[in-house]
Amino acid sequence: MSNLPLTVMPSSTVELPVLGKTIRVRAMTIREEKNLLTAKDAGNTEDIEFCVSELIKECSYNKVSPDELTEPDIIALFLKIVELSKGPCVTHTYICHNKTDEGKECLNRINVTVDLRNVKFSDCAKTNLVKIQDNITLELVYPTNEIFKKAAESSKTEIETQLKVYAYSVKSIMQGDDIYTEYTDAEIYDWFLGLNEDSLKKVADFFNTIPKATLTYDIVCPKCGYKETITLTRISDFFTQDTQETLS
Repeated sequence: MSNLPLTVMPSSTVELPVLGKTIRVRAMTIREEKNLLTAKDAGNTEDIEFCVSELIKECSYNKVSPDELTEPDIIALFLKIVELSKGPCVTHTYICHNKTDEGKECLNRINVTVDLRNVKFSDCAKTNLVKIQDNITLELVYPTNEIFKKAAESSKTEIETQLKVYAYSVKSIMQGDDIYTEYTDAEIYDWFLGLNEDSLKKVADFFNTIPKATLTYDIVCPKCGYKETITLTRISDFFTQDTQETLS
């Protein structure tokens, strides 16, 4: 065992936009950041998701399980970890591919400072009770990582995955004085397939209210004057390393 001194990592709290809980997280280590950036450079989505999940578990002192969190909560945790580790501002790099009057691509390199503190989360729905028929009301939850994974692993098509996400997010079914809370995944999915299109639309409308993380800023190429508005929404958009993207 090493006799070298232990280091103290800066920490802070973050309020989760969906769960509503306040969670303490610490900054990531150089080793953790290296693993994250290696996964990002490889471009494998599953590896990136795994590294982000492991990072959140470790940096939250194992107080939260990413599988039990929604995407907005995961992004909120990740942004706070990045802020503690690298500061609130990160640099994104863009290459301007706008064609000039001569018909040639500009190819100017533009560095943009992005302040992660300006990320905004949209509001949750005012209620998670959705009346799909006169005598049937569903109690819904926003889908967690676990729900998305379970739906994807057991589906053959995108539409099947989407329908299973909806079905697995049903917490209870209320019909008059009766409340149904005990059913298998297969049973609730089969029941869900029996709904009509109007009922499905009401459920879909609820899921369209899932809070979204958004950061929007304008870029102006100093060489050719080309302008473009950039909107960041995905967790990979907020990574700490420079991300070389294309303007066109």
